[in-house]
This record gives sequence, structure tokens and C-alpha cells, in this order.
Amino acid sequence: IAKRGMVVEINSRPEGENARALSAMAARRNVKMEPATARVLIDRVGNDLARLVNETEKLCAATETGEITPDLVRALTAESLESRIFDLSKAIAANQADRVYRILLGLEFHREEPSKVLSVLAGSFVDYYRVRVALDGGLPTRWVITTFHYEKREFVIDHALQTVRNRSTACIRRCLDLLSQANDRLK
Repeated sequence: IAKRGMVVEINSRPEGENARALSAMAARRNVKMEPATARVLIDRVGNDLARLVNETEKLCAATETGEITPDLVRALTAESLESRIFDLSKAIAANQADRVYRILLGLEFHREEPSKVLSVLAGSFVDYYRVRVALDGGLPTRWVITTFHYEKREFVIDHALQTVRNRSTACIRRCLDLLSQANDRLK
């Protein structure tokens, strides 16, 4: 292996860089897409570049006005599992039972694996907990980003900050306990 092999680390690009690249890609097809609209696309389908390129090509072909709008993005793209579960975690944290059940019914309709849903949901609440504890301790979110290596996913911490502002640490801890119990029952 030492003679013929090599190891290459390929990191995903930051969200802002992908947004600019998607806007430029649309411009090459004579279609306007603002970076803010590209961020809406990233929020819906994830930060996987191959999927983003495919979705951007689809949106460029579908636009009749020569501009990709956030409404067009929402109408023509399917949300990723992570995006739907992120919405679920926000609805749970906000005590929005009707919204929680609507999202759960959608996940069931798409036959998402419960263990995968639970795993991604627990990850969201771990993000919330980290941000909430940092806020309680008077630490800046930058500390969370560097300590827990969110450098390429800073948007996760930004979203978590918005979600946990009006939630207590005890509330988030209770949610994590319930998620742990659900995990034990699933296994």
C-alpha cells in the first residue's frame, strides 16, 4: 500500500461557497439565482454537491421567468430526510404538536426507517443541548463551533441558537432522555 496507494481527504465545501457556486452555475445557463435562494435550496436538499447540481439544473430548466425564486425551489424540490427531521426537532422544541404529527405522518408515508429518524433527531437535540449549555455558561457560539468541530456546518449552530433561545436546559435534557428511551425500545 505504501508503494502504490494514497489517502485523500475530500471535505465538503461550506454552505456559503456552495451557494455562490450554484448562483454562478445558474448564471452560466442565463438564469438568475440569488445566493440567498441557493441557501434555500441547500436547506431543503442538503449540502451534497452532486444533488445540488442536479437540482439546480432541474430548476434552471423549469424556470419560465429566467429567475429561480425561493417559491420555485420549494415547489420543485423534495426536502432531504435531514431537513424534514430538522423541522421535526424545531417543532418538538417549540411544543407544536400538530406540526410534529404532520411531519411524522410524512416520514411514515415516505417509509423512512424509524432508527434513522431517531438517530438524526437525537443529533439535532445534541446540537441544541451544546448551544443551550454554552448560552447558560456565557460562552459564545464560536466556542461550540470550534470545540465540537462545526466549522463546515456553522449553519447548524445558527439554527440551534434560534431554536433554543426560549427553551431551558432542563427541557432539552428531558428531550434527550426521552430520545434515549425511545432508542432503547427500538433496539
